[in-house]
Amino acid sequence: MKSLGSHVLVEFHGCSAEILNDVPYIETRMNAAAKEAGATIISSVFHHFSPFGVSGVVVIQESHLAIHTWPEYRYAAVDLFTCGDSISPWVSYSFLKKAFEAEHGSAIEINRGQLDLLEKTDIELGDLRDRATQKLVTPKYSRSVWVTDRDENIALSIRHKGDRLFREKSPYQTVEVFDTIQYGKMLTIDKMVMCTEKDEKAYHEMLIHVPMVVNPDVKNVLVIGGGDGGSVRELVRYSNIETITMVEIDEVVIRAAREFLPSLSCALDHPKLDLRIENGLDYVQKTNDETFDLIVIDSSDPVGPSEGLFTQSFYQDVYRCLRLGAVSTPP
Repeated sequence: MKSLGSHVLVEFHGCSAEILNDVPYIETRMNAAAKEAGATIISSVFHHFSPFGVSGVVVIQESHLAIHTWPEYRYAAVDLFTCGDSISPWVSYSFLKKAFEAEHGSAIEINRGQLDLLEKTDIELGDLRDRATQKLVTPKYSRSVWVTDRDENIALSIRHKGDRLFREKSPYQTVEVFDTIQYGKMLTIDKMVMCTEKDEKAYHEMLIHVPMVVNPDVKNVLVIGGGDGGSVRELVRYSNIETITMVEIDEVVIRAAREFLPSLSCALDHPKLDLRIENGLDYVQKTNDETFDLIVIDSSDPVGPSEGLFTQSFYQDVYRCLRLGAVSTPP
């Protein structure tokens, strides 16, 4: 060995765009690439940038593996830095090229720390430790994986445990559930945070209890959206409510909530609930005048299938469906 380490600068082209925007997958594959090469993993930190891109590093006892992705270009830049002769970065290279489904890969290997140009110095450790009992201890492996919900004005990053609990791409959107460090399970749609177990009550209680105080004689309720079930859970607390019609466009959201968010979805089988899987815009267009005492718009941001819920024509239909003195809550 004529150098302290080997640094391989990698470029992967023609990768799967979906994979390059999938932080849990990239984190597990980067860790697997390190293990495949025989490295000892110390920690990993990975972060998703909304709407596109992942950055991360796997710290190994022999140095590190790092990555940044550009899904919109189907391109990933990877650094593979290893020290010593015990592992080869080229094993990780081959593993990652296959994992990212790259059509083409290129790499340059640089020997870092040429020993012929260096002079080793003895370092005095002092009395901070008993050198007679020194032994190499491998630190406990830790993971730090983040998902970010970001627009042009604000970014919200939440750390999760690394293993995604649920992911399914419906005809409308990508639905995911993560197990976060501090907020319990979290539901996201197209990487936008919909709710977390720890703080969802602040949203759902305000969404339901405020209009119920304004109009305590509510008997028939329409909920548009709300596939996580939180709004329905709050509504069934009121004995005076006779019927709740919930219209959710995406069955996948409901299925994810039933399986992983039972504290929200616990009322989705309530006898007062009429659950319909259809477009809320179409439903209010065909609904008779003066049908409901309360209409709750429990939708996500004005993108994708929710975009139509932010139009004047939609609210004209909502207004038509309300009885005299009835209330509607905006999204």
